[in-house]
Amino acid sequence: MENTFDVVDAHMHMGPYSQFHVAHNDARGMIEEMDRLGIRQGWIASHAAISADARRGNDETAEAVRAYPGRFVGYVVVDPNYPDEVVPELERCLSMPEFRMIKVHPSLAQYPLDGPNYEPIWAVAKARNCPVLTHAWGGDPLCGAQPIRRVLERHPEVRLFYGHALYPTNFAEAAEVARDFPNLWLDITSSYQGYGMIEHAVATVGAERILYGSDMPFLAAAGAIGHILHARISDEAKALLLGGNARRLLAEAA
Repeated sequence: MENTFDVVDAHMHMGPYSQFHVAHNDARGMIEEMDRLGIRQGWIASHAAISADARRGNDETAEAVRAYPGRFVGYVVVDPNYPDEVVPELERCLSMPEFRMIKVHPSLAQYPLDGPNYEPIWAVAKARNCPVLTHAWGGDPLCGAQPIRRVLERHPEVRLFYGHALYPTNFAEAAEVARDFPNLWLDITSSYQGYGMIEHAVATVGAERILYGSDMPFLAAAGAIGHILHARISDEAKALLLGGNARRLLAEAA
C-alpha cells in the first residue's frame, strides 16, 4: 500500500545507545529511512540525552535539526537527578528554534515522574504551552499509569504524551487515564501490537488523541506505519494518527 499521508513521527531518537548497537543511528541514516517510508518529519531526542549526558545529547539533537531543516524537531531532555541544572537547560534549549518540546524518561533516570525534581518541567511546559513526551510502561512505579495520573491531577494544563501507550499490556491503563484527562495523548510506539489494537484504540479514546511514533532508530519505523495504514479505520482517522494531530500540537506550541 502506497503511503500518501503527511506522516509525522512523534517519538524518535538518534545516535548510539549505551547498552547495545543500533544500526543507521545517525541523522543521515535516519533521513534515508524516513525518505524510503514517506516520513516527512521526525521529533527526536538523542539517546545520549536520555541515557547518559543530557546537555551533550541536546547539542547532538540541535545539530541534527540544523543539518536537516524541517525534517526534524527537537525534544529537550533534562536529568531530574541534577535538579539545579533542570531549569537552566530547559531555558537554554527552548530559546533555540531547534527545540519545541520536552522529553522525560523516568525509567532510565531512575526517578519517578511525579517526583518533586520534575516540578520545574511542568512549570516551564505550562508557561510555554510546550508538550511533554514521557516514556511510560504499565505498572511501572516510576512512569506507569498511576504516576501519570498524579501529574495530571496536579497539572491539568500540561499537554502530556503517554509513550508506548498502545503496547498491549499498557493500553487498558493508558486509556483509563486518557478518558479522565483531555490533555493526554497516547502514542502507538511499540515493538508489536495485538491484532485490531489501532481500531480498538480509536474506538476507545478517539482518533484525535492518538499519535504515530516508531522509536526509530531504536526500532524500525515500517511496522508502526503499517499498523495504521492497514487498520480498519477511515482515511480521515489515519490522517490524524499519522500526522494531523502532531501538526496541530506543534502549531499550538509557543
